[in-house]
Amino acid sequence: NYVGVEGPESGQPALPEPHRRLFVSLPDEKRSVEQAARDTFQPLMRRAFRREPARLEVDRVVNLVQMAVEQGESYEDAVAYGLQSVLVSPKFLFRLEEIEDAIAGDKSSEDESVEMLGDYALASRLSYFLWSSMPDDTLLNLAQQGQLRDPYELRVQTRRMLADPRRQALVTRFFGQFLGLGGLAEVEPDPDQFPMWNDALRDAMRQESERFCASLLSEDLSLSKLLSAEYTFVNPRLAEFYGMDFDGRDPREMYFDGPGYGHRRNKKRRDLRYQEEDRWMRVSLPEQRRGVLTQASILTLTSNPTSTSPVKRGKWILESMLGDPPPPAPPNVPSLEATQEEHEELSLRQQLEIHRANPSCASCHRVMDPLGLGFENFSPVGQWRERDGKHPIDAAGELADGRQFNGSAELIDLLQSRQNDIYRHFASKLLTYGLGRGLEPADNCSIDNIMEAAEKQDYRLSAFIEAVVVSRPFRQRAVLEPAQSGSQP
Repeated sequence: NYVGVEGPESGQPALPEPHRRLFVSLPDEKRSVEQAARDTFQPLMRRAFRREPARLEVDRVVNLVQMAVEQGESYEDAVAYGLQSVLVSPKFLFRLEEIEDAIAGDKSSEDESVEMLGDYALASRLSYFLWSSMPDDTLLNLAQQGQLRDPYELRVQTRRMLADPRRQALVTRFFGQFLGLGGLAEVEPDPDQFPMWNDALRDAMRQESERFCASLLSEDLSLSKLLSAEYTFVNPRLAEFYGMDFDGRDPREMYFDGPGYGHRRNKKRRDLRYQEEDRWMRVSLPEQRRGVLTQASILTLTSNPTSTSPVKRGKWILESMLGDPPPPAPPNVPSLEATQEEHEELSLRQQLEIHRANPSCASCHRVMDPLGLGFENFSPVGQWRERDGKHPIDAAGELADGRQFNGSAELIDLLQSRQNDIYRHFASKLLTYGLGRGLEPADNCSIDNIMEAAEKQDYRLSAFIEAVVVSRPFRQRAVLEPAQSGSQP
């Protein structure tokens, strides 16, 4: 009915690890409250503000702690007040590239509208780019020594940080945005039509894509593998979903649906866990699957709840891979859904042909539709199929430039011929992510430089990342115009 814990024998409370890390110094007969507070907050504020704190900034927090102790608070409670003051400071809450920091930087730029970032601002920009977190002591020490603005040192630190497990943040955040994986949280395929669908499968789909992108980064592969890689990663759930073995075992035998788990009314549902559910394996892909375009996450994102959508899939390839989004649909044009309702007995390909007969629709759909139709063998949740209801799948098509293909493998081979567009779009997205702002026309020269640097290294991911880090936009900030009288800063 209850559990009681007595101890420790010394009578002193067992303090949690964060408490011990914070209270690195305590007042005693040899150390005053002021000195203990200074020893505590000097390194803490260095990390919180991502730079060396000014003496006045530390003095203010130390004085607050002293005042609290003088008014009868315990030293621990007084430090809590000081910690609150640090955590509500704009210098902690915002990544400020302060005026004095920029002025301390290199003013050699011929463009008077920009300034070269100082070392501390550059340390933060680099760390949040690659790790999505504050700079570590190595970066802060280099910034303190004024060495980080050296392009050679920037490259050295970039390689060091990419070798650190914290690089996973770049995969989760950048590639998650680049591929639109966050949208998986919103999709809801029809559970009756797709009984294996549940949150565990949704999570496995996202993990597959993230692990795949992480392998491109950790193995420093060419970006060409994004579309052409002949491997992926699966756990038992995803292996069964794809119709694969898992380490030589039938994944269906690894599903917990035996005695003790209740009678499963629908044997195709997979709401419980698998044996070794959290174990992932790298596997070779069958001929019809290659790279991210045939991963279940992307195929599900670009489908409707009950049916595939060649239009969505084609549009996604144009936007997310080639950086060539189609124009918005013209007004007062009948929707594809209206065409489908009127011709329910026809196959999806035939319905699209009728829809494209409208001249207002043809210009865009003749580009998008073939790209999507090439992946029609994949169901709305990415499983392989030979028929769509009563209609056999026809995954052949012709691109707008006249090149023909039959199926996803041949289509992916054709898309490889537009690698330069894929690389350039990737470079622009990576620079946008690193800068935390949209690109401007002046940034096109930097994109050219990134492409040139990446080409020399076979378009390896590290080459793109290093080129972004040493680019002028990454090492610069815009000069703010003085605020007009009476205007807001």
